[in-house]
Amino acid sequence: MAFVFNKTLLPNLLSTQSIRNNLFKCYLSTHCVWQIDGFSNDLSDCLKFRSNVTTPTIRSPDEVLVSVKASSVNPLDVLMCKGYGNELLEKIDFATQCKAPVISYDRFPLTLGRDFSGIVVDKGSQVTSVDIGDEVWGAIPPYSQGTHGQYAIAKDSQMTKKPRNLDFVEAASLPYAALTALAAIKTFGGLSESNCVGKRILVLGGSGGVGTIAIQILKHWGAYVATTCSSDAVPWIQELFDVDQTIDYRSNELSGSAQSFDYVFDFAKRSDRSSIDPDAFKCLKKKLTCSYVTVSSPLLRTIDEKGLLLGLTYNLLQASRDTINGITEGRTVRWAFYHPSLSGLLILKKLVEEERIKPIVQKTFNFDQLPKAYINVQDGHLRGKTVIQIQ
Repeated sequence: MAFVFNKTLLPNLLSTQSIRNNLFKCYLSTHCVWQIDGFSNDLSDCLKFRSNVTTPTIRSPDEVLVSVKASSVNPLDVLMCKGYGNELLEKIDFATQCKAPVISYDRFPLTLGRDFSGIVVDKGSQVTSVDIGDEVWGAIPPYSQGTHGQYAIAKDSQMTKKPRNLDFVEAASLPYAALTALAAIKTFGGLSESNCVGKRILVLGGSGGVGTIAIQILKHWGAYVATTCSSDAVPWIQELFDVDQTIDYRSNELSGSAQSFDYVFDFAKRSDRSSIDPDAFKCLKKKLTCSYVTVSSPLLRTIDEKGLLLGLTYNLLQASRDTINGITEGRTVRWAFYHPSLSGLLILKKLVEEERIKPIVQKTFNFDQLPKAYINVQDGHLRGKTVIQIQ
């Protein structure tokens, strides 16, 4: 069952926000959602479709209830289905919800999904940035219940109004991957539109969801951009993004680019546990101002294996080792992470509306096909994002 309101038939009625609120603040008390009750490598068996699940409710004055129209599947969702990151994420979830010392907390049933686009149907008393009835987009951090359901709760700081030139599917493909790319480039890499012009930058994993956005941002900011991808993706990337150099990651071409780049941004899917690609690292110029920035840190995996305290200790040692080895070689190494950012979403919204960056959607699945979408992401060799059309 769904409620549909035709705005074109009610122009006068919708002219006041109070009546508009009453129209859109009409949602189901239960909804359909995909959840997991435990971890498994068998995605089809792990993901459970459920109807008549109680619709999440606002519990904090800064929360917003969104009727989700589309979401996406990120590689992180696939990994979390198998238990990746649970040791730390479970404790963060418990701490943020219970405001008490962390002892033990059961997250199940757990709804995955980070990105969302949809319509605001309810909001807390302190929310002023969006109104009921607004079309919004955003991303929810990995320690929260996710967006693979008909309704989702998010903080007002985790969303903005949707870019006016995107539909719901396009909008849902961007936030998590784009915020990850922006964090790597701007927060951890220290680059901006003012200091990026002329920089020589190598992007590893240029055909994936994060890589495609990173390339577009860096090109808009005036950098020379080279990227790696599989051989069959080379013509696709060259045509779509006008990159300066495209490299088949299976070739030996990187070995001929020693000490020629100012930055390496590593967004590649890695089969081993190293945080650094040694061939790509050698491509950096030998200057301490030249950085290797990677999103493939061992942080969550190490904590999963060794526990919180010992895992954090191991990660500190690994980060120190990477830093010391980098400095010894005359370069710096930095671990980058996604983090929620309202200012980042506003930057991305502006870039999208100015058509400086565009969403790259490889494939769209219906809501009842969500396990197939997970398998599509798990299989790899992606060309942009995999999106779920929910309503």
